[in-house]
Order: sequence, then structure tokens, then C-alpha cells
Amino acid sequence: MPPLSGIKDKRKFEEERRQIQHEFTPDEIAAKINSLSTSGGVWDRDNLEEHNKRHGKELKTKTIEEYKKLSREIAKSFDFCYLYKEKEDTRVLYYNKEQKTGTTISLTNGKIITCFPVRNDYKRDVLDKRMVIK
Repeated sequence: MPPLSGIKDKRKFEEERRQIQHEFTPDEIAAKINSLSTSGGVWDRDNLEEHNKRHGKELKTKTIEEYKKLSREIAKSFDFCYLYKEKEDTRVLYYNKEQKTGTTISLTNGKIITCFPVRNDYKRDVLDKRMVIK
């Protein structure tokens, strides 16, 4: 978890942390993160096509199958993962430091949401303010 001194909206951060811990116990979170990292998650076909169009070129994947494979590889080879709430969904972003790429998977249903290149400003301004699990 990042130090609270680096978080601008401490109240929002604490509320998000409480919501996640209310939904899942720490053991359940760890089990889901490990399970999804091992399996690599499951893509919803429409979501896969949309996100491949959005991020495929930047990630240098030529086909939808390459994009799908990369997203699973990132989840399996992560250096850090970030836990957060998005609307009613609890999500984990698996981050590969060397490739500067992240794969986001729903902890609620195990579906892959996206795989994208992580810019330095996004990492600093968004990811580093979320709950981090190493």
C-alpha cells in the first residue's frame, strides 16, 4: 500500500480500501490475484476487439490473438499489481515493469478488461496512488 503522505485525496483512498476489504477478505484477495495470474483471465469477445483496436498498435501486436496472448503474459509475469474499485467492480491491474504494460482483470468475474502500455505519468499520477501488492 502506498504511503498516505503521497495520496492527495486520503478520504477517497480510505473509502476505496474499506469497500474492497468489505467485499473480499485479504486471503480471498490474495487467492483471486494468484489464481487470475496463473490462468491469465478470460476475455469477453466484444471487449477484446475494442481494446485490441485501441491499444494493439502501441503494443505492437499485429493480430487479436497476439494481443490476447500478451495480456495473459503480462498477468502471469507481473512485478506489481494494483487493486482498486471501478464503479461496482473490484479490479486488479497486473503491471510488468520491464515492458511498462498493464493488464486489468475484474476480481469480481475474472474477465480481462484491457491490456495497455503504461505511460510514466499514468503510473505516477494514477497507479502509485492505488493499493499496491508486490
